[in-house]
Amino acid sequence: NNIVYQNQKGIVFSYYGIVENNRLFDNNYGIYTNYTSIQESQVLSNVIYDNEFGVALNGSSSTGSATRYMTISNNVMYDNRVYSISLHEMDYAQLVNNTFYQTEGDAVNLQGASTNVSFRNNILWMEQGHAISVDDSSQLGFVSDNNLFHLTDTGMVGSWQGADVNT
Repeated sequence: NNIVYQNQKGIVFSYYGIVENNRLFDNNYGIYTNYTSIQESQVLSNVIYDNEFGVALNGSSSTGSATRYMTISNNVMYDNRVYSISLHEMDYAQLVNNTFYQTEGDAVNLQGASTNVSFRNNILWMEQGHAISVDDSSQLGFVSDNNLFHLTDTGMVGSWQGADVNT
C-alpha cells in the first residue's frame, strides 16, 4: 500500500517477491528487477501510470538459475511512455486480468527468449503502438486468449515475426 513517485526505480525486487496494492507514477521505472533469479514472484493489483517504463522484469538464464513462474495480474496501467510491461528472459509468465490504456508506446513487450508466456483476459485500449509485441526469440509457448482490444489512431493489436498486426 505504498505511493511511489519521482524515482529512477520505483520498486525494485528479486527472488520470491510480491509487489501488491501500490500506486506508482512519475518514475523512470515503476517496478523493476534486473538479471536476478525471479521465482514464483507476483505483481498484483497495482496502479502504474505516467512512468517511462511501467514494469520491467529482466531475468537471466546466464546465472544458471531459471527465471520463471511470474504472475502479473489485476493491475491498471496507463500512460507509460515506452511500455507498460516488458519481460526479458522470463519463463512461464502469466499476464492475466490487467487493464491497459496507452496513448503512446507498447502495452506489453516480450523479448530475449521469454518463453511459455500466457496473456489472457486483459483489456487493452491502444491509441498508438502495439498492444503486444513479441520478438522472434519469445514466440515459443506464447498463448493469447480472451483479450479485449480497442484500437484508435495508429494503435495495433501486435507485432509478430517483425510484422505489424492490425486485427
